[in-house]
Amino acid sequence: LFGRPCPQRILARALLMSASCLPASVLHGDGQIDMEGALVPAEIRRIIDLIDEEISHNYTLVEEVLHADHSGFKDTLARTLKIEEKLAHMHGAVDDLDGQVHAPDTGVRARMDIIINAHRELTTTIANNSEIIDVLHRLQSIHADVVLYDKLVQEGAYEHATRNLQEVLAAVNAFPKHSEGDPRILAVLRDQHRLRHKQLKAHMLQKFQEYIQVSSHHISIHGVDPLPGTGKKGKRKGGIDEAPRTYLGEVLASMELLGILEAQADGLAEALGRHVFGGIATSPLWTITTTDNHLSITSTAPEVATSPAAVPGSKRKVHDAPPPPPVDPSAVYRNLEATVEFLRNVPFRGHPGLLRAVGAVLWPRIAGDVIRSVLSVAIPLDRARLEDFKHVEALTKALETRLGPHGLGLTGPEDKQLSKYVEDVDTHFAEKKRRVMLERVRDLIFNADHSTTVVSMPNQAPDHPFRFPTCAITLLARDLVGIVTGALAEAASSTPRGSLDLYEAARSCLDLFRALYPVHHSARLAMVPVIAAAFHNDLMYISHSLMTPPCPFPALLTASSAPSGPYLRPMADLVPLFRRIASEHWSSQCRKQATVVKEHLDAMGGLTDTHLPNRTPAVEGGLKRMVHHITHLGKVLVPVLPRGVYLATMGAMVEDVAARLTYMVLALDNISEDESHQLYRLLHDVEKLAVVFKTEVGEEPHVRRWVPSWRKLLRVTAMMDMPLVGIVEHWTTGALKEAALTDQEVRGMVRALFSDSPLRKQSLDQIR
Repeated sequence: LFGRPCPQRILARALLMSASCLPASVLHGDGQIDMEGALVPAEIRRIIDLIDEEISHNYTLVEEVLHADHSGFKDTLARTLKIEEKLAHMHGAVDDLDGQVHAPDTGVRARMDIIINAHRELTTTIANNSEIIDVLHRLQSIHADVVLYDKLVQEGAYEHATRNLQEVLAAVNAFPKHSEGDPRILAVLRDQHRLRHKQLKAHMLQKFQEYIQVSSHHISIHGVDPLPGTGKKGKRKGGIDEAPRTYLGEVLASMELLGILEAQADGLAEALGRHVFGGIATSPLWTITTTDNHLSITSTAPEVATSPAAVPGSKRKVHDAPPPPPVDPSAVYRNLEATVEFLRNVPFRGHPGLLRAVGAVLWPRIAGDVIRSVLSVAIPLDRARLEDFKHVEALTKALETRLGPHGLGLTGPEDKQLSKYVEDVDTHFAEKKRRVMLERVRDLIFNADHSTTVVSMPNQAPDHPFRFPTCAITLLARDLVGIVTGALAEAASSTPRGSLDLYEAARSCLDLFRALYPVHHSARLAMVPVIAAAFHNDLMYISHSLMTPPCPFPALLTASSAPSGPYLRPMADLVPLFRRIASEHWSSQCRKQATVVKEHLDAMGGLTDTHLPNRTPAVEGGLKRMVHHITHLGKVLVPVLPRGVYLATMGAMVEDVAARLTYMVLALDNISEDESHQLYRLLHDVEKLAVVFKTEVGEEPHVRRWVPSWRKLLRVTAMMDMPLVGIVEHWTTGALKEAALTDQEVRGMVRALFSDSPLRKQSLDQIR
């Protein structure tokens, strides 16, 4: 039992040493010990040996029994306690020896002081053997606790068994650091405690899973008393009625003492949130039924056919899908209260600690579901209807009050998520408005069919600085401007924070349009000129709207209650950005169309030898394709683009054609008579391009204004069918000069058209 020499062994050795130091008066002259009248060393040795032998024997038995069987541990301890009586006998023997040393007839009192002091120390050591007795008592108590623990577990008294196991560990840990106890015995006791602690935890987890079962729409609680009023009772063997034991209560209390209840409460709360509260906190279409220890949740929602919006490949517009119907908060709250009442009265009855642990994990999830599926839906999109939300606010605060300390154990201010949400309805209104606005704009962009409508402002004077010309814009642009202006109008009557949110939401809608639309519709913008023209008009229309009330200076900027900051800037700062995007996209489209026209002209192979049979089809085909392309482009663009933009666009395109054809004709150095007639016929078809400049019924073409080279091309074409005298006359009257023809160009045409003769020489002299 003890790892180092015990006090009895120390006493034996000390007595033997003291006997060797007896005074000379008890010794013979030859040094032999006088054995008469004194306790000789042989007697002391015999007593000590007997005690030592008994101690070793009993302690060996203690160790063997402790490792073999706890049942004999108590008896062994009892036998070991008899050591105290033998120690008392030895104490008397030592006192007799002390008396003999102090006897008057010894004559050695003065020389025996050292021996007397040694005997007193030995006596004190023997008297202070209480540590041995204390260790034995502690081991006996631990043994009794272990036996009691096994009995409590068998009886199902898990809470008391857990407390008993904790007391065993406390008793083992209470041994002093310098105790006489053998470390091997303490190690065995600690191992036994760890083993039982592990087994108890596993057993409690198994019982917890057996007693509380949560599945989809169903909760089963076993091992509990029946609900009050059911009249169900258990019976003893003798027929005496008694309430059945609440095993679940024992399990929960034991788990709480073992420190594993909180983790299991988290899992239980997660299961409850997923299978139970996840449905009833989001929809009123559930029926709650409680029977004894069972909670049943049944859906009453009718089956709904799959909507076209949910079918892959459906052409139904996303923004045309009906919004989710408003949820009745009172019905949802009634279901929540009924379910919480069941949990409080059945599985968690008498265990407020577990209820608080579950509620701490469960309530944030419930509150989040209610906010997402009930409160956020109940917030109207029209500010004028926000007064109706006060009824929902009152119901919500009443729910949190009823689910307070007597419900889910909600006591802290952090458990007031619902109250905080409904009190800050203005901010959430703005956030919902922003989300709906962005979703609306995104759906408009993704589902845009490029339908157009004509916008005009007839009431504005022609010289009005903010006059917007008549043109066609897409329905998307019209709706986008309506969304932005509507948000700014509501921002004027909102709170400062709500005004900022709505203002930034309006800017976000515009940013979303300019960033997403060109990318999502890039292919059509590049290939279809009318779509590119409409997009150009959309950007210009939006820019114009940003410069006119209420966009540039919304009421938010002048409200005295509005906060100041860098976000309070007029919408007009977006105007240059939108105009630059419009200019870049339309310029890119114009370059593509000019490239097509150039390809048609290049396909002619020039204007030489047009009278030859193999050249006429190529030249005639290239000119006809070019004329058809430009006239068709004019037909599709004239009802879309503003008049000024349309005329400038078509003028630049026809100007390129006229300048190039004029240059090609003037570059000819020898034109035969047949060739001149063929060129006149072919170039005369180019005059059909003038029709693209007739933008209104009854309006004369004004090609000269938009195509500077037009008159020059017409004069060069006319010279193909003029006599030499006529050319000289037109030069003399200034008609050719008005067409921007120089004398060198006219003289070159004369040389190419007419052969050398005195008349040609005379005519060339007149063209100066």
